[in-house]
Amino acid sequence: YSRKRKLLSSTKNILKRLIDVRFPEAIQIFSSNRGTKTILKTLIHTKKDVLSGKVKLNRLPEIQKKLSESIGQYHFDASYFKHYVKEQERLELEIKLLTESIKEQLYLTGYSSLFNFWGLSAINIAIFITEIRDIKNFLRYSQNGILNKKRSLKAFKEFVGMSVTSNQSGNKEGAHKLAKSGNMKIRSILFMM
Repeated sequence: YSRKRKLLSSTKNILKRLIDVRFPEAIQIFSSNRGTKTILKTLIHTKKDVLSGKVKLNRLPEIQKKLSESIGQYHFDASYFKHYVKEQERLELEIKLLTESIKEQLYLTGYSSLFNFWGLSAINIAIFITEIRDIKNFLRYSQNGILNKKRSLKAFKEFVGMSVTSNQSGNKEGAHKLAKSGNMKIRSILFMM
């Protein structure tokens, strides 16, 4: 999943660079996201087809106006551009299928209750479970063999990066904040939550 996400991000960056070469005015039409699906659908067609209106697109009049005045190399590497559009679509479909598969597996293995927590996606839950592995690893026992709940909880809190530190000296008590320790993947998931 992570590898596919990185490939998708890389593909989107390549497409954005190609859009800037082929149709730099696209950023004026779609200022928030020049990699939008409408722009991709526009640029896989010929300039003639778009200007004649053969292609059905959202915001077609705006695109036609900008395209008629465009200084971009519209026909520059058209097949190269189409290749990356198809690659992006393929990766997005694979990521969607992987996410559904992971979610299904989590339900089958009894982790469905974790979906009740706000901000936890199927991927975050899978990472959380994978990183923690076995909760028994955090159990700490006293010398007489009795479970020490405080030390066990402390070990778990340290691992997930939830131990609190305070900055104090002499008379002054400083701010309390989370320590910069623990598993980075879990810390980032908890931070996003």
